[in-house]
Amino acid sequence: MEACFTFAQGETVAEAFPLGLDPSGKRFDSRFAFLPSSLDLSSEDGGLTVDGESLVVNIPWATTAGIVPGLYPFDIFMTSQDGDRTQVESGLVRVTQSVTPA
Repeated sequence: MEACFTFAQGETVAEAFPLGLDPSGKRFDSRFAFLPSSLDLSSEDGGLTVDGESLVVNIPWATTAGIVPGLYPFDIFMTSQDGDRTQVESGLVRVTQSVTPA
């Protein structure tokens, strides 16, 4: 499986995923399995925002700086006002080692 997006260690990354649905009244959360620990993001606590019909995932530098390069799975879920939970995105994120120009 190809990586959905790629970023280097130590950089702030934002990736937009088109939803193809009306996001109003929905709550989003995600889990990035940056083993051995997972990163949980949500639309209430920060990290996930809605821009029109796209969901924007933002992973800050402070998180990415300590991640070992590799492929990591992630899942993004949507919860409606009545509590129904739907998976809206899943895939792999590729983390590369940051290279500083000489």
